[in-house]
Amino acid sequence: TRDKTISKCGLSAWLRRASRQNSCPLLLSGGELFINGTMDEWELLQRFAQQGSQDAFAELVCRHLNFVYSSSRRQVRSPQLAQEVAQTVFLELAREAARLKPGPPLTAWLYLVTRRTALNALRSEWRRQAREHAAYELSAMNPLPSVWEKLEPLLDEALETLNPRDRSALLLRY
Repeated sequence: TRDKTISKCGLSAWLRRASRQNSCPLLLSGGELFINGTMDEWELLQRFAQQGSQDAFAELVCRHLNFVYSSSRRQVRSPQLAQEVAQTVFLELAREAARLKPGPPLTAWLYLVTRRTALNALRSEWRRQAREHAAYELSAMNPLPSVWEKLEPLLDEALETLNPRDRSALLLRY
């Protein structure tokens, strides 16, 4: 049931709903970490993992979203990318809730996952930008079809005038 209640596409709407609750000032308090209720984070996580309690997960999000968002924002330097990172971190928390064991503060686990997710997001963004740049350069190098049609016969004629060794070198290169 946990996977049905908190899915990738539903998490952002779910987070918006949680942020409208008076007891959860998500991202509205300038980075202040809000702590509400009497259950500690491990009890909340256990309640979510075992019973699929959305209220328990909402409380965990309320307690840690500002921390996760601000950590990711510092690392990726983009509000939109930081939101994606925070969403991914809480998705991973939902998936891994049953496997996490009490011990070190949950904040430490969240920070490590935020750091890893932010680095992956940056790498992905850099790869996307590199692909776009390469595609742009290729499109700039390719002449218009009408120009190419005029050049094709001249190219073949020019290749025929070369000695076999030079022609082979050119054909191997291009």
